[in-house]
Amino acid sequence: MNISPSINLSFNAKIIPCRALDTTLEYAQHDALSGTKEGLQRASELYNNLRAIENDTKSEIFFIDTESVRFHPYLRLDGCIKLLGPISSSGKMIAKSVRNGINKLVNETHLKDQIKDEAKNTDLTKAFMRWL
Repeated sequence: MNISPSINLSFNAKIIPCRALDTTLEYAQHDALSGTKEGLQRASELYNNLRAIENDTKSEIFFIDTESVRFHPYLRLDGCIKLLGPISSSGKMIAKSVRNGINKLVNETHLKDQIKDEAKNTDLTKAFMRWL
């Protein structure tokens, strides 16, 4: 009887930090701290989608390029690219554009059952610190 070793390596996507993501996470924390239904919903959706990206075993990296010289600002999850909406110098507009881009990217690349509601049992006022 031959026994062969089984190696089960599970790699997850790495979220590359950048200024645009930091701004988006700061606004998400502000939404969570506001305690409003809309603010908590925006923060929860962003958190769940970032966790879905992070838990993606088929992708290696996720990054946002808002300062591209050659291209329009975009999000990239390995081979999947999502153009961002208009980017202005306003932090709030950057955060809104990046948040919407992340939500659309995840909805287009992941099945609904791959996006777990992890925000339900998480303190969203502190949860975004993991990516800052």
